[in-house]
Amino acid sequence: MTDWDIFWSHYPRRESKAAAQREYWHARRLVTADAILAGLERYKDHLPRDPQYIKKPANWLRDGDWDNEYDEPRLPPSQMDEWFRECQELHQGKCGGSLKHRMAMQLQRRA
Repeated sequence: MTDWDIFWSHYPRRESKAAAQREYWHARRLVTADAILAGLERYKDHLPRDPQYIKKPANWLRDGDWDNEYDEPRLPPSQMDEWFRECQELHQGKCGGSLKHRMAMQLQRRA
């Protein structure tokens, strides 16, 4: 598994893969894979509650967000966090909201 594959598998929003891959290799000229992954873990600890505000990976890499620092502690988990984690695991975060996720889960149970 390459550095890119590890990054992609851990990023919480998997969209525009080709653009993200180009930006990843550009970023790797500036910093190590470990620095990018450490920044990604910090970002994941402070994800926005609404999935639409999670940056696309190409933008996150292009903006150098692996170097961001976060002062505020993350809020404790809520119901939204639970549906979002479930959506990421089951649907790769494609539901676009808790209501759409609940509807997708109902359809899945019926099948």
